[in-house]
Amino acid sequence: MLGGSNDLRGFEPFRFNDDNMLVANVEYRWETFSGLDSAIFVDVGKVFPDRSQWSFKNMESSVGFGFRFNVLNNVFLRIDTGFSREGAQIWFKFGDIYAGGPLRYSSPY
Repeated sequence: MLGGSNDLRGFEPFRFNDDNMLVANVEYRWETFSGLDSAIFVDVGKVFPDRSQWSFKNMESSVGFGFRFNVLNNVFLRIDTGFSREGAQIWFKFGDIYAGGPLRYSSPY
Protein backbone atom coordinates (compact mmCIF):
# COMPACT_ATOMS: atom_id res chain seq x y z
CA MET A 1 0.00 0.00 0.00
CA LEU A 2 1.33 3.37 -0.98
CA GLY A 3 0.18 6.87 -0.13
CA GLY A 4 -0.09 8.75 3.12
CA SER A 5 2.02 10.45 5.72
CA ASN A 6 5.12 8.23 5.42
CA ASP A 7 5.64 7.77 1.68
CA LEU A 8 3.61 9.66 -0.99
CA ARG A 9 2.57 12.56 1.22
CA GLY A 10 0.54 14.27 -1.52
CA PHE A 11 -1.93 11.36 -1.73
CA GLU A 12 -4.54 9.95 0.62
CA PRO A 13 -3.53 6.99 2.82
CA PHE A 14 -3.19 3.67 0.98
CA ARG A 15 -4.18 5.31 -2.33
CA PHE A 16 -2.25 2.71 -4.37
CA ASN A 17 -2.45 -1.02 -3.61
CA ASP A 18 -0.74 -4.08 -5.07
CA ASP A 19 1.64 -6.87 -4.07
CA ASN A 20 4.92 -4.98 -4.64
CA MET A 21 6.03 -1.42 -4.02
CA LEU A 22 8.91 0.86 -4.98
CA VAL A 23 9.23 4.14 -3.09
CA ALA A 24 11.90 6.82 -2.53
CA ASN A 25 11.79 9.93 -0.37
CA VAL A 26 14.22 12.83 -0.44
CA GLU A 27 13.95 15.36 2.35
CA TYR A 28 16.12 18.37 3.11
CA ARG A 29 15.90 19.78 6.64
CA TRP A 30 17.41 22.85 8.23
CA GLU A 31 17.19 24.36 11.68
CA THR A 32 14.84 27.34 11.63
CA PHE A 33 15.53 28.01 15.29
CA SER A 34 16.09 25.91 18.40
CA GLY A 35 13.28 23.38 18.65
CA LEU A 36 11.99 23.82 15.08
CA ASP A 37 13.31 22.45 11.80
CA SER A 38 11.87 23.20 8.38
CA ALA A 39 11.84 20.68 5.55
CA ILE A 40 11.16 20.36 1.85
CA PHE A 41 10.61 16.96 0.27
CA VAL A 42 10.01 14.96 -2.90
CA ASP A 43 8.36 11.53 -2.79
CA VAL A 44 8.14 9.08 -5.69
CA GLY A 45 6.73 5.58 -5.85
CA LYS A 46 4.60 3.00 -7.54
CA VAL A 47 2.96 -0.35 -6.92
CA PHE A 48 2.92 -3.35 -9.25
CA PRO A 49 1.54 -6.90 -9.15
CA ASP A 50 4.65 -8.92 -10.11
CA ARG A 51 8.35 -8.46 -9.31
CA SER A 52 9.17 -8.80 -13.01
CA GLN A 53 7.40 -5.44 -13.57
CA TRP A 54 9.92 -3.58 -11.40
CA SER A 55 10.94 -0.35 -13.19
CA PHE A 56 11.26 3.38 -12.70
CA LYS A 57 8.59 4.10 -15.33
CA ASN A 58 5.19 5.61 -14.52
CA MET A 59 6.00 6.53 -10.93
CA GLU A 60 3.66 8.74 -8.94
CA SER A 61 5.18 11.77 -7.23
CA SER A 62 4.47 14.41 -4.64
CA VAL A 63 6.36 17.43 -3.34
CA GLY A 64 5.91 19.53 -0.26
CA PHE A 65 7.17 21.22 2.85
CA GLY A 66 6.94 20.63 6.56
CA PHE A 67 7.97 21.53 10.07
CA ARG A 68 9.66 19.30 12.67
CA PHE A 69 9.23 20.22 16.33
CA ASN A 70 11.98 18.70 18.45
CA VAL A 71 13.50 18.48 21.90
CA LEU A 72 17.17 17.46 22.21
CA ASN A 73 17.18 16.58 18.46
CA ASN A 74 14.29 14.12 18.85
CA VAL A 75 11.27 14.97 16.72
CA PHE A 76 8.02 14.77 18.68
CA LEU A 77 5.68 16.41 16.14
CA ARG A 78 5.88 16.88 12.40
CA ILE A 79 3.50 18.75 10.16
CA ASP A 80 3.75 18.08 6.42
CA THR A 81 1.88 19.53 3.47
CA GLY A 82 2.18 17.40 0.33
CA PHE A 83 1.04 18.26 -3.19
CA SER A 84 0.26 15.79 -5.97
CA ARG A 85 -1.79 15.59 -9.16
CA GLU A 86 -4.78 14.78 -6.91
CA GLY A 87 -4.46 17.86 -4.73
CA ALA A 88 -2.97 18.59 -1.32
CA GLN A 89 -2.79 16.68 1.94
CA ILE A 90 -1.86 18.01 5.38
CA TRP A 91 -0.38 15.56 7.88
CA PHE A 92 0.05 15.91 11.65
CA LYS A 93 2.20 13.08 12.99
CA PHE A 94 3.82 12.40 16.32
CA GLY A 95 7.35 11.01 15.96
CA ASP A 96 10.02 11.07 13.28
CA ILE A 97 9.41 9.65 9.79
CA TYR A 98 13.05 8.52 9.61
CA ALA A 99 13.40 7.08 13.11
CA GLY A 100 14.65 3.78 11.67
CA GLY A 101 17.52 5.48 9.83
CA PRO A 102 17.89 7.06 6.39
CA LEU A 103 17.65 3.76 4.46
CA ARG A 104 15.07 1.07 5.12
CA TYR A 105 14.30 -2.16 3.34
CA SER A 106 11.52 -4.60 3.98
CA SER A 107 10.32 -7.66 2.16
CA PRO A 108 7.53 -10.14 2.83
CA TYR A 109 9.87 -12.96 1.66
